[in-house]
Amino acid sequence: NEISHHINGEREVQTHALEAGSHLAVATNALNHYLATGETEDIDKHAGDIKVAQSAIQKAAQKAEEEEEQKKTGAVSAEELKKLGEEAKHLKHFDAELVEYENNYNQVVSLYKQNKTQEAQKLNHDKLEPIFESTGEEIGKLVDEHEEEIEEDIKKAEQLEKDSRLIIISLTIIAIVLSIGLGLFISNRITKPLEKLTKTVDAVSKGNLDAQVEKTSSIKEINILADSLDRVMTTMKRSIKRLDDGKKKE
Repeated sequence: NEISHHINGEREVQTHALEAGSHLAVATNALNHYLATGETEDIDKHAGDIKVAQSAIQKAAQKAEEEEEQKKTGAVSAEELKKLGEEAKHLKHFDAELVEYENNYNQVVSLYKQNKTQEAQKLNHDKLEPIFESTGEEIGKLVDEHEEEIEEDIKKAEQLEKDSRLIIISLTIIAIVLSIGLGLFISNRITKPLEKLTKTVDAVSKGNLDAQVEKTSSIKEINILADSLDRVMTTMKRSIKRLDDGKKKE
């Protein structure tokens, strides 16, 4: 559903941002080790980490833009759309900062290889360290914000699930009550007229041919049965009357 999709999107942006921060930290540590010792092993080994960090930030920005576009088609507030748009722009700004970081990074390495140690250290202190600190801080803040949004979405999903279960249970109870009510209604329509006919037949069997045959049922077949009983009783009355008339003449 929409909430699950949003959670997955948040997780993806969060994962890419963490990946970028991790690779940037590795590259920075390798540079600091190089400046401190002159050993090139780490600097060569982790030369590509800045590129990997850039790629991760670009993926995060792309996903944020996709989320923004998808949200535009849904029922979301203008404030939320604005927030998504700003996040995508912010991530693109990180990407630009990483490009600047890479350029300065390569320049620091080049200066150090030329034995311009002080210049390399100054450039590292003035340019690279501020970018690393601000970017790392912003990535941490971004990750925390996404974690809060994920937790909020999870709570919404859990509440939605509870509401759905409650609706299903309520509908089930309503269906059961309606079924029972309908059954009783149909039962009363059939059994009550039949009970009245049965009482009439019982009265006739005891010799009461003046018993009333009620034809008030809304069911056609029961009324037909009542008419038949009424005709039988009428015929019996006539037959008995003829017999009585015959006896009187004798």
